[in-house]
Amino acid sequence: MQPIVVPWDYSEMSKAELDKAIEIAESKSQIEDVRVTTYPAAMEQSNV
Repeated sequence: MQPIVVPWDYSEMSKAELDKAIEIAESKSQIEDVRVTTYPAAMEQSNV
């Protein structure tokens, strides 16, 4: 079972992609979310 990686930025598009991933996944444990931000300057240097 391959993981399904879903980029997540709290947008409506991310929600739609998560819904699609849930639809095609064999198990919800197969879904991996990656939180992304459009403002990398807002993060600490060690997290960029």
